[in-house]
Amino acid sequence: VNLYYTEWKDRFTRLGGLTMNDQAGVETRNIYANIEGVKEVHMGAEFELFYKPLDFLEFNAMFSLGDWFYKGDATGSTFDENNNPFTPEGGQATKTLYIDKIKVSDAAQTTASLGFTVNPIKKMNVFANWNYYDRYFSVFDITRASNPGSKGALELPNYNLFDAGVSYTFGLNNGHKLMITGNIYNLFDTYYISDGKT
Repeated sequence: VNLYYTEWKDRFTRLGGLTMNDQAGVETRNIYANIEGVKEVHMGAEFELFYKPLDFLEFNAMFSLGDWFYKGDATGSTFDENNNPFTPEGGQATKTLYIDKIKVSDAAQTTASLGFTVNPIKKMNVFANWNYYDRYFSVFDITRASNPGSKGALELPNYNLFDAGVSYTFGLNNGHKLMITGNIYNLFDTYYISDGKT
């Protein structure tokens, strides 16, 4: 069993390509903001088990439950294309990313697996695994969260996959060995979404 809590503080990102009016009301392009104070929290628990009730049979299991999210909103000052501080019409020379509690994307935050390995004859292994993926959030560019109420990354549907395989080890001269393995991934030809962009 493994418990973890990690917090990354004061990360940096740039919000670019902005068009804003200057204090004289003139439209100005290529404004950008250096956003500081982006914080990520990753916490969760992981469990892994191996059990061998018989000499020719072994079971394996894994479960991981995480909660990965952005903590707090982040703000940065605005600059023009010549890297000079830019004060827009209205006087607010900052931009904010409203990312508090938005989920960190591009990884399943709940995963599980269960499998077994059988050794029916000497030098041969037959194995299979069930894998489960849930709370998987698609890729999300946090610079798009520039308006209050941003919902963040889209949560993709959970899915189950089954894999199976067999291996055989041949003894060679001088104590060397040759292992040949065959695998069938996604045994039941399941349709699933493993990647996305919000």
